[in-house]
Amino acid sequence: MNGSVRAKFWIGLVAVFYLSPLSVSAGEEKSFTITADSRVIAESDVNAMAGDIAIAESGFGIEHEYKIGGTLPLGLSFDYKHTDINENLPVNLPSHLEGRSFGIGTKFPMPFCASDSHFMGIDVFPSWYTDDWTWTDSAFRMPFRIYGIYKKSDAFIVVAGVSIRIDYDESVLPILGIIYKPNDRLSFNFASDDPNVTYQWNEHWSVFGELDFVRDEYEVTRGGQKGVVLKYRETSGGVGLRYHHDKLLQASLSVGSVMGRRLQYRDDIGKVEPDAAVYARAKLSVLF
Repeated sequence: MNGSVRAKFWIGLVAVFYLSPLSVSAGEEKSFTITADSRVIAESDVNAMAGDIAIAESGFGIEHEYKIGGTLPLGLSFDYKHTDINENLPVNLPSHLEGRSFGIGTKFPMPFCASDSHFMGIDVFPSWYTDDWTWTDSAFRMPFRIYGIYKKSDAFIVVAGVSIRIDYDESVLPILGIIYKPNDRLSFNFASDDPNVTYQWNEHWSVFGELDFVRDEYEVTRGGQKGVVLKYRETSGGVGLRYHHDKLLQASLSVGSVMGRRLQYRDDIGKVEPDAAVYARAKLSVLF
């Protein structure tokens, strides 16, 4: 990591903790979550182009969350995502993509607001998205998001804000979500990175519907030309079954459809728009 990249990284870290008036003491509640995820997208044709494409993804994530003041979290995370692209197309696509992202975030009472139901959140994500195993300096990005939270109760929460992604083609994205739990069994969570609707069938089993929106950019090599940006876009939705074991282990299987798909170089030299395709996904989470 060169000097300028290192400076950006530390500025982001300092900003998060400076803006939070909260500190962590040794006696606060803590939690770890480790997640392994795999998804296979079936082979599909490509719009207006001869050939087909199939994609397989695997990922690993770890989160460590402190409970600050008994209720407010300070979270640290790392996410890794590997994508294999198998195709026979005239466009020069990478054979694989590598995404690595750290996360640092906190939430605190809304400044200048007397209500104890209004909060603010700040998350920073130092990231490298490439087609290489190395930590390329030019691929370093630090997207961040700032959002407000209205928490009427644990059963009703509204989130609104903005995601800022400097050096991305889509540099500003809105954030709007809601968490609603009408009873102990049913929950609507559209204020997370994994939007879902879940029905708790019994102590160990639940059924769910899931959504996902991908708006990633990777710095890749195309025909020997380095530093080319590939935009990856897709929307997916499916249904699944999840098993819970003593609140320590969760395993799920889901199937669904991926649509609105596009892999496009930012300089517009090469674009692939795969047709909608079926996916199957397996996910395992350990909490402790």
